[in-house]
Amino acid sequence: MLPVEPTHSQTRRRSLIRTAVSICLVVSIAAVGIAQRTPLAHAYHLATSRYPESYTELSFDQVAKLPTQVTAGGAYSYTVHVANHEGAVQTYELVATLATPGVTTATQTVTIRLQDGASADQTFTFSLPLAQTAAVVTVSLPAQQQSITFRTRS
Repeated sequence: MLPVEPTHSQTRRRSLIRTAVSICLVVSIAAVGIAQRTPLAHAYHLATSRYPESYTELSFDQVAKLPTQVTAGGAYSYTVHVANHEGAVQTYELVATLATPGVTTATQTVTIRLQDGASADQTFTFSLPLAQTAAVVTVSLPAQQQSITFRTRS
């Protein structure tokens, strides 16, 4: 039996299939290469991937019981709550200040080390030496650029 020669249309069809497969292969390889190297690919990855939010929580405990009206010379305390949601162990420096007109003093500085997901409460004390004095109490986490305040008066 003699071999049958393919027709012109069969040859053209095979040629088109080879060309299409080659183009698809080249485009796929180029897309993978581009996806691995471009800022657009990185932006796409960030936009389509979920990462847990990292943050530190700083708040007053029992806000309704903050010493907002005090007697001059008395010692008053308040408690702050710090929670680590940063995804790693963190060391926090808490700085408590008392600001009266014209004078700001750091009353206490405390360092707390917390595991990820852990929290701690820290109690601070203050005193207003003079009657009829207004003050602002601030607790800050300088490294995290966070602070909370309340006003008090004697």
